[in-house]
Amino acid sequence: MNYKQALNYLKSNSNIEQEEGTEVIFKMAADTSRGDLDPFLLKDREKELEGTNATIEKMPQEIKMPDFSNLEVATAAALQMRATMGSDNIDLSNGVTTDHKIVQGNYGDIPVRIYRQEETTKLVPALIFYHGGGFVGGTPTVVENFCKGIAEKLPAVVINVDYHLAPEFPAPAAPKDCFRVLEWVAENSAELGVVASKIGVSGDSAGGTLAAAVSYMDREAKTNYVGFQALLYPALTLIDEDNEKYQWDISKFSASDDTIPLVAPGIIGMNSSVELLRTVYVRDENPASPIYSPLSAADKSIYPPTLIASAEFDALRAFADIFAKELRTSGVKTKAIVYQGMCHAFIDKYGIFPQAEDVADEIVQMMKEVFK
Repeated sequence: MNYKQALNYLKSNSNIEQEEGTEVIFKMAADTSRGDLDPFLLKDREKELEGTNATIEKMPQEIKMPDFSNLEVATAAALQMRATMGSDNIDLSNGVTTDHKIVQGNYGDIPVRIYRQEETTKLVPALIFYHGGGFVGGTPTVVENFCKGIAEKLPAVVINVDYHLAPEFPAPAAPKDCFRVLEWVAENSAELGVVASKIGVSGDSAGGTLAAAVSYMDREAKTNYVGFQALLYPALTLIDEDNEKYQWDISKFSASDDTIPLVAPGIIGMNSSVELLRTVYVRDENPASPIYSPLSAADKSIYPPTLIASAEFDALRAFADIFAKELRTSGVKTKAIVYQGMCHAFIDKYGIFPQAEDVADEIVQMMKEVFK
């Protein structure tokens, strides 16, 4: 099945399922059984192994973690993680322009990339996007084609934010940068061609955390700029108690025998990363603050309408379910999606994995519903 056929299959094949006491839309992948990797992802993994001594059968299922409570050890690990990040993807957009601007923040310049349809003359909604990378890595380049797709499809003005990273700039630099860009977009909405009352925030992984942080900070500041948030496999807590309570053991993912060697290292590694992030990113800040652990927000009714998406073999899947459940209980319009056969960070392969384009389409659809 080719890319387009697989994308169409995603849009017409889904199940409504119960996970962690809440309803999720489980989007089925073409030519894939439950517990197996999506064929596009499997092909990508096999390609990554070409030319190395590694094989699927040799992939480790247990990972011994160093002492991440030590700042020097955690910093070295974070910089090593940063060096491995980044993925090739494809620009599927047509007629989208890119502008580069600098926003002044408390920690220095915040570069932003701004995408819009070149022929759009009317005011349109805005979506501010924060890239993933564990708060220590990632770049706007990795998510650029994803953002350009949304700018064309909605259409919208999409702002891709190059916020400051730890360990060089520990918390609260990243959330403050991200909130400052929200203020800048609202303040310059006319110049940007944006409807000031139609601003959304989004991000993937750590960027999803930052999007939720911005939504929270927006309500705390009573600016009320954010009308929608799309959280893509977000990291929702840095609290050990939460992780012990909600974290799924590898067996709960029901991966097939062939799939376990491919997904176990990523799941186990992510399950073990909380201490590293607290040490290298949060530092002296309170990790229980909702800007670092959105699950800790006492009043979740403050959040705007939310799309939350995760993957079948993502260590953060259970936390997305719990957050969706608590948002709904608090009266927040929430749509929760799980993508069959996928792993964490799948939007990095925009144009290669159909699920990446599908979740962009889901963001577009929900923004249209929210910003009628």
